[in-house]
Amino acid sequence: RPLLADGLCRRLEQRLASEAPALIASAVDSAGEQLRQGIASVIAAALADFLAQRGQLSLPLAVPEECSLPRREASPEPEPEPIHDPV
Repeated sequence: RPLLADGLCRRLEQRLASEAPALIASAVDSAGEQLRQGIASVIAAALADFLAQRGQLSLPLAVPEECSLPRREASPEPEPEPIHDPV
């Protein structure tokens, strides 16, 4: 019996050593896909929330003072110079 147990133990070690990299790669691929799907779901939910909230706001939205850009005074457009064609 000890001989059978020893042989079984060696066989298990060999099999695990040979198949562990593929098992780990498969687990990482699966986890990566689950992560991508989770991120996509979070983005979709955040976008839906944003659009739902945006639909409830009146337009146009006021820009807060700290975010507003300084206004430039409008200067008159210069008159275009006439094109003289000698032909």
